[in-house]
Amino acid sequence: MPSLDQIKELINSKYTTTEWTTQNGVNGRRIISKNNGNNIFLPATGFYFNTHIDNQGSHGYMYSRSAGTFNTPFGSLLAFHSNFINWSDIERCQGVTIRPVLKQ
Repeated sequence: MPSLDQIKELINSKYTTTEWTTQNGVNGRRIISKNNGNNIFLPATGFYFNTHIDNQGSHGYMYSRSAGTFNTPFGSLLAFHSNFINWSDIERCQGVTIRPVLKQ
């Protein structure tokens, strides 16, 4: 999983642009490199809480491997919807998407 620093770099407007889009019928956010045009699509998967999935199709969340910055029992993540993208902390008991990254 990406570190919080990698997530911050991924959404830094100095290096990337982002857009809300639909790909293969799935809402999500595309992040595009200003350097080489490479892009990544992050689906708006919502999150699992108690017994159901909330915000599927309208919000996306992606855990980092980093502990929370404001509250250590929490985990840091990338959060986004159609008008917003940023990092935050969330309780680790909530089911949030992970995205593996290749170690270089």
